[in-house]
Amino acid sequence: MGNRLRWDESQPGFYEVFYLTANHRRSGRSFWLRSTLLKTSAPRQSYSGSLWLASFDPEGSNLALHRHYPREDCRFSPGEAVLEIGDSRFEESAWHADFTQDGHRLSWNLQWNSSASDLWLVPQSVRRLGLNKADVCVPNVDVALYGNIEVDGERFEFDGDPAAQSHHWGRHYARGWLWAHCNDFDGAPGAWFEMLSVDLFGLGPLRLPVCMLAFHDEERNLSVAALPDLLRCRASYKERVWRAVFEKGPLRLEARITAPPGAFVAVPYVSPHSENYTCHNCCLCRAELRLLGREKGGWRLLRELHSASGAHAEFCTPLDTTPERFRFGGLLKP
Repeated sequence: MGNRLRWDESQPGFYEVFYLTANHRRSGRSFWLRSTLLKTSAPRQSYSGSLWLASFDPEGSNLALHRHYPREDCRFSPGEAVLEIGDSRFEESAWHADFTQDGHRLSWNLQWNSSASDLWLVPQSVRRLGLNKADVCVPNVDVALYGNIEVDGERFEFDGDPAAQSHHWGRHYARGWLWAHCNDFDGAPGAWFEMLSVDLFGLGPLRLPVCMLAFHDEERNLSVAALPDLLRCRASYKERVWRAVFEKGPLRLEARITAPPGAFVAVPYVSPHSENYTCHNCCLCRAELRLLGREKGGWRLLRELHSASGAHAEFCTPLDTTPERFRFGGLLKP
């Protein structure tokens, strides 16, 4: 259900994105793959498709490439979970692609078992009221990946390595956003964390970001599921560190995601309203999560989760900035 295409040709501008993040444990490399459709509101502008690959190397040799395709090379039907762009095909539990860009040869042939349920980050009450101009679904938040990715003849075989796959669509971008994900915690199979904070409201430099997150381990599920939860969830970014805090009932979750210096790639985005954005992405982040329980007089630590370099995170903004200079958080800072 979560991967069905929501393409809306009636809108003057619209975008739809499928992406997958994966950790190749044997080499320490991480990958970010993306298929996109974009229709901008510019006069006489038709929609186009794109294929993206970013490869992150702990030795510092990162690569980020994308190739655009005209409308006639994009094949899909709204309501179905199949998207073909060029020689690529994305479907519910498999994805293959083969293309060249800027002298590089890129391909992947991947499979996974679909998750039993979808993760919807935007609370149902917000979606029901139509307050959101875009929607976010994670149909496969924690899956074992099989198959291969090949970059310039170097082949990476996946045999149950951790991966996650998401689906975004809508008629407008937020003013900016933070995103973080991890399902590769040390000694904690099945645990995962997903966070998205968007800059939607404010007056000038005073902003009121909205943060949505979800966490799961073998004992607990914690998520922003209703409008009041949004008031108890907040996030910030400063100097290569993403932070998030969420309190709900007797539980408090504290998350810290840290990117190594020089480990980002910067990729250009164009919004449905023809605005230029830059996405700064790092898939070699350190993750530190603390789960606390409320007790009389304060909080008691219930569990700590760590990942040395298996977390993925990004910030996206129309500003001309760098990972060291960018700030996000506005009025709400953890």
